[in-house]
Amino acid sequence: MDSKLQLSQRIDQAEKLLDSLEDPSLADGFRPIFDREVGVEVRSGGEPKEGVGELRTFKVRLLILGKEEKPESVRMELSSEGDLFFHYYHTIDPSGFEHMRTRQKLVIKFKVPFLTILVFHSY
Repeated sequence: MDSKLQLSQRIDQAEKLLDSLEDPSLADGFRPIFDREVGVEVRSGGEPKEGVGELRTFKVRLLILGKEEKPESVRMELSSEGDLFFHYYHTIDPSGFEHMRTRQKLVIKFKVPFLTILVFHSY
């Protein structure tokens, strides 16, 4: 009887510890707006090839910082249960987007801020 009580107490302690751990993605104030597993066709090599690539499943998360109507920053995360060492993330804010647009010579002009478009089309 005593060992069952000790086991129950240890389970309670472990559950409290797990509850206290935060998702590192949320630590900076970001909040998720999109969190799904998505099938993606992956092809190796730099040149387009004929045929079909390998179908892999990635967990895709979009997180925003600030208000949905005008986010201060957007973060995209990709991870894979099939490859636990694969984790990609990219965070962009309005000035970062302008820098990328200038560097890549993108000529598209948006009537509303790009990050707002990205957020509203992710639902």
